[in-house]
Amino acid sequence: MKMYKLNKRHLSTLIAATSLLSACGGGSNSGSGQNATGPTIQATTPAVRALFSTQLCLSGSLSAPTNSGWYLGGATISITNSCDTAIDLADTSLSFTSIDNSGGFASWSDAGVYVNDANYKISFTQGSGNTEIGTITADKAWTGKNDNGAIYPHSSIVFGGTGINTTNGGSYQLNLANNTLAINGSAPVAQTGTMTVSVNTKNAGCTKDICSKITVAVNDVNGKTVATVAVPTTSIGATYIQTIESLNVGSYTLSASAVSNNTITYTPSVTPAVAANTDTPVTVTYQQPPKAGYAAITLPNVYSSYKGNVVVKLLNTKESNAVVSAYSMTQGQTLTTEALPISDTKHQYAVQVQGIADPAAGKFYVESGLPIIKITNNATTAITVPFKTSTVTKRTVSFALSGLNNSTAGINFQDSAQKYAYLSYSGLTNSTTKYYFENNTTLGYSVKAATGNYKVNPIESSNNLITANKTIAVGFESAALPTPSNSTVAGWPEYLAMGAVGGPNTDPVAQVNSGGDDSFGGKPVDAVFKYAGVNGNGDPGVIDPPMNAIRMATDLTEVAKVNDRASRVVIVEYTGEMSGGENFADFTNNNVPNPNKQNSTYIMARHFASLAADAQALVDKPVIKDGKKYYGSMILNPDLLGAMEQNGYIDSVNAQLPANAVNTAVDQALCLLTNSRSYTNTATPNGDGSYVYKGKTYTGTPYQILSSMLSDGYPAWSISNSGDAYWGTSIDNKDSQIAKWFDACVANPSYDKTKYIRPNFPAGFDGWVQANNWLIRTFAAKSSGVTFAWQTNMWAVNSGFWLHNELSASDIAAQYSTKVSNWLKTYAPSSIMNVGSELAPDYFVFDRYEMDDSAAPGSATLYSARSWDNYLIAVGQVSKAFNNIPVMLWQIPGSHLPYVGEVAPELFGGNAGSYIFSTAPVYFFGDSNLKSDLSNLIMGDSAGTTNTAVGSYIVQSNYNCTISNCNYQQYLKFYGGKTNNYDWSRDNGKLALAASNGVFAILWGGGNTTNVIKNFSNPDDHGWLANKIKTYYQNPQKLKN
Repeated sequence: MKMYKLNKRHLSTLIAATSLLSACGGGSNSGSGQNATGPTIQATTPAVRALFSTQLCLSGSLSAPTNSGWYLGGATISITNSCDTAIDLADTSLSFTSIDNSGGFASWSDAGVYVNDANYKISFTQGSGNTEIGTITADKAWTGKNDNGAIYPHSSIVFGGTGINTTNGGSYQLNLANNTLAINGSAPVAQTGTMTVSVNTKNAGCTKDICSKITVAVNDVNGKTVATVAVPTTSIGATYIQTIESLNVGSYTLSASAVSNNTITYTPSVTPAVAANTDTPVTVTYQQPPKAGYAAITLPNVYSSYKGNVVVKLLNTKESNAVVSAYSMTQGQTLTTEALPISDTKHQYAVQVQGIADPAAGKFYVESGLPIIKITNNATTAITVPFKTSTVTKRTVSFALSGLNNSTAGINFQDSAQKYAYLSYSGLTNSTTKYYFENNTTLGYSVKAATGNYKVNPIESSNNLITANKTIAVGFESAALPTPSNSTVAGWPEYLAMGAVGGPNTDPVAQVNSGGDDSFGGKPVDAVFKYAGVNGNGDPGVIDPPMNAIRMATDLTEVAKVNDRASRVVIVEYTGEMSGGENFADFTNNNVPNPNKQNSTYIMARHFASLAADAQALVDKPVIKDGKKYYGSMILNPDLLGAMEQNGYIDSVNAQLPANAVNTAVDQALCLLTNSRSYTNTATPNGDGSYVYKGKTYTGTPYQILSSMLSDGYPAWSISNSGDAYWGTSIDNKDSQIAKWFDACVANPSYDKTKYIRPNFPAGFDGWVQANNWLIRTFAAKSSGVTFAWQTNMWAVNSGFWLHNELSASDIAAQYSTKVSNWLKTYAPSSIMNVGSELAPDYFVFDRYEMDDSAAPGSATLYSARSWDNYLIAVGQVSKAFNNIPVMLWQIPGSHLPYVGEVAPELFGGNAGSYIFSTAPVYFFGDSNLKSDLSNLIMGDSAGTTNTAVGSYIVQSNYNCTISNCNYQQYLKFYGGKTNNYDWSRDNGKLALAASNGVFAILWGGGNTTNVIKNFSNPDDHGWLANKIKTYYQNPQKLKN
């Protein structure tokens, strides 16, 4: 299909560092100048130099998320030894240019990995300019092996636990970083490149007077001009070329001078990127706009019963009726085309319009002839398309429907030639209906039941040649819905619950409906989760006050009044954090300042105290609606179990937990939290005034004193502040009253041992797990209504790509469920076993990978219906392996599939044509805005990113789509081993499938992932998911038969 796309004032920017600039000339000097190459010029800024040249045996590569954000977690650094001998990595250095999409410096946090019996670490500092410098250190493991941290021959080491801090909350320039990566050596290497600028005025049609002062300014990311290309008058009407040397690596903006006449002025620009030791060619072209005009096509009112769209095509009869453009129009509409080249020896335009057919009435209308329309320069030519009644012989086709179960059906038609737009019909029952079609039509039909669950729905066929009267039988076969597993959690709904990420508001009353992290007014959910503490990583070395739990309960009690639905508080706890990579410090408990954790001490005991304080708050501060109390829940240590299984960390963790280590830490936490104390408050965070809490003496446990102070009006913001006098959150809670009490408990961990009978927790990891469970139940007994769970990941067995394949139930068990279950039984049985007992978890949590599908296709995030089926079966198998423990799906991405004509699509970075998308909500709820064949899915340029290409994005081979050169649209429809075999427009009963596999709740979103509401830095879906959930609540999925 040949497409003509001209604007009235023609200005285009060509991608790949080519700018096409148009100017209307004032003379006939086009092409009369001389082609010339000017002398090489130097950029005016000094070159940034890397500190190291590349070492022959070692090579490296960087990976980073493709999404935007202030902090891009999950980055990695891979070092490979290609030689035949081992190489000592200690003190090895690497450097690279590190910038975000604004050109600002982007710093990396330290990275680490435990492998080859050594603890490797990369410490990063900023070098000159935008250079990031990393130095590798290697400490021998507790085994005493690999003392010098060698990398073995022909092997790679991947450093994780790192992320990138951007300067603008944008994306990271990964290609540039990899292109400039250097390892070791001492000879400085200039990190510069060249740019060759070509200024083409051959077709500008402008005089030397008008074009006499053409210049192209090259500006760096700070807006400073580093070079200027000036076109001599002798090269006007030709091409002038000049090379600029010594340009620092990075992005530049080229701004060409305006060229004007009496009607049009242009100020063009282009933004190429310069790579090290590479020339970047940029062509700036001035040209006249071609002669063009417009067509105004009117579609008459032909048949009032048809309300749909009709395809109108503009053909070029000089090119064998090649399609110039295609439009979708309705009867009575007038459409003005884009600018079209004028009619001449190469262009003659005809208008071809789809006919309109009413098969039930046997009425068919077609275009009368193929009318020609003449396009003239700067004019609009009007045409009204003539229609007539078709005289082609008709055949009777009877459709006999059967098998509908208390439902009606609708039917749609199409023909292979797309000759007609057909009326659609609804309300069909188990009966025979006659329709009429033209003889020799190759007919396609789709019959879709409105409600019910069937083995095939819709029933479709596309190759029915009609040459005689015939009857077509359409028989529906009912399919039983999956049976719920009866897995419920005390205090949670008996339907499949919905939740979202949130957090305490500043003013809960004023921010019920908007403006705060808990502003769920009008957007009801059953639960709202938030990471505990100040920084969300467990705050190692800090005993966190339970302020998130306290404040959220207040917020959500107010929200419940608006929504007429209670939302439970869910606090996510880190007492052992490996979301950022390898970390054993959380399992230590001594007085030696830990350099990896801001020189904090007694890390384990402080974690335990934070955990227990949150448990106290959840018991004390439930959400209240209509006098009923809704108690909260706790999710423990995301990614810890998954990371330990994936990376084989169990021995290293066990080594940190010898006999009595956990017992001592628990004793110190119990001493702090259970003893009654006195505290006279002298702090006045809001200034010196007549406050109740000023000079008042409080008595009770630390939590009781905190609660009393807050009741007296002590400001919540101060309690969460590092400098608060009572419960400050600086490292080691320095200078606060909590720190003094804790230090005393370290010296003498006394408490009432007749009331608090601590078990003798065994050495090793599971003993530590038991201690977490016991502390929660000590301060929030099962009878209190507070629940808790542990979590693991889909990537625990290696990566998440195993999901993206045609798998039987036994395949899923072999690749995932059995491996995960066996690991948990062997190394962490207390995280999942003995369901129903006092100390056992109440449910188990699985996440997906906290980002929208479009953000990281290289991390297995592009889920199809096949992937989600495998996911649900896998978690169901794990549930069944542990006495049908209920399952929560957590941090599930909430964005949807974007479609043509969507009024408020979810845009990546707010940029038109760049979308954020995921499949989970569409998988579970369906989306009637999508066509059953996904023909209205956004289809961008296949060469673009996932965000811009969407349906055209070519999926990687490890997604196992067997279609050649499979794009995302095809991948989404590939199901059950068949192409075009999944309908995303309808509810396919997947919530029932989830319930049958033990799922009792789905909690949506994350800090950077589409949520039910927009809070934090997550994207805005303009209420799409919230509206889906509101509709879902009208008929929620039951968990019991």
